Amino acid sequence: MLHSILLYRAMFGMTTMPTVDVSDPGGLVKSQAMQTPDKQVSFTMNSSQASRTVSSKILDQYAGTGVNHIALTTRDMFETAAFIEKQGANTMPVTANYYDDLAARFNLSDETLRQLKRFNILYDEDGFGSFYQLYTSMFAGRFCFEIVQRNGYQGFGAANSQMRLTMQARELN
Repeated sequence: MLHSILLYRAMFGMTTMPTVDVSDPGGLVKSQAMQTPDKQVSFTMNSSQASRTVSSKILDQYAGTGVNHIALTTRDMFETAAFIEKQGANTMPVTANYYDDLAARFNLSDETLRQLKRFNILYDEDGFGSFYQLYTSMFAGRFCFEIVQRNGYQGFGAANSQMRLTMQARELN
């Protein structure tokens, strides 16, 4: 990962965010977010010494090509989620206790919590705004699409990383 960080810094002037350790059902994952100066391109690199993590399984299975999700943005997460559902596409199921935790952590209306749960949408907030995430089911057992909506939010959804890895681990088994 260090070689890749140096490459992206040198070639594209990307900056790094603080490294985050994320719990995966198979072990600990080190996550490093990078971003271009204009914030138009962002991505996160994950690595792990544990062979049973989602990241390690994908890297091993596909000889080092480890894209495990591609993020796209939307302006209206609930409208996009309804469209995805109408098309018959599957999303990764979120555990029910996740929404109980959201209710305890944030001042969300019952209707918002119901919609989040209905569409399997993850949620987070920071001092700048709110963040919605939705993950499609895995394609070819390899990667999924992440749909995000940022309302001023500056982070990368680190609070939801463990849930994403848990959902992906379920689909890889």
